[in-house]
Amino acid sequence: MLRKLRMVDRPKPGKTGSLLWPLLFSASLALFPTGGPAWGQETAENNGTVSNLPLLNRLNALEELRQALSLPTPSMQAEAVMLDGRRLFVVTAPQGDPGNLPPVSQRVRSIEQTLHQLVSAGFDPEALQVEVTLDGQTNQPVIRVNGRHLLTITSLDAQFQGAQPMDWAEQVAGIVEEALRTSQRERQPQFLRRQAMIALGLLAVVGA
Repeated sequence: MLRKLRMVDRPKPGKTGSLLWPLLFSASLALFPTGGPAWGQETAENNGTVSNLPLLNRLNALEELRQALSLPTPSMQAEAVMLDGRRLFVVTAPQGDPGNLPPVSQRVRSIEQTLHQLVSAGFDPEALQVEVTLDGQTNQPVIRVNGRHLLTITSLDAQFQGAQPMDWAEQVAGIVEEALRTSQRERQPQFLRRQAMIALGLLAVVGA
């Protein structure tokens, strides 16, 4: 029996930072007006007796804005999971030690390997089950495909998307289900024959 998923529009992976940085830049201009004194400069109000507390408050406000927009930080890395050349979703992880494979790349490699194994082994698309359960120990959503563990949605994953962990897990489960069905369908003989005919037709048009 197929599980019904509640699908919600989600931000495209990898686009969050590029779309929100202009907003953050505009906010920084509002927080740091160009007409004010530079860092360490005295003003008529403090006459050198009061520290730059207003500027520190602006810095704190800017940091709160960055957190509210869920922008990545230097201590967090994000990377997309791919299947058959298609970008599925983004996972995150804390930054690892320099010189080693980043933890986020390890996560991506593990997830992609499982997806490829599922597709290579073959499955009945009508019996495909992508389930979301809650881990009793970590209280984190876990996604399984036909009973096989695929990934755990972490709080960083959900924070990066600006969503609650369970809501984001449901969206990822829907993306995985659709991607696996598409991948399985494109490996069927009838689909391959149709693609071959299309390719031959294109070659004939180009050679004419």
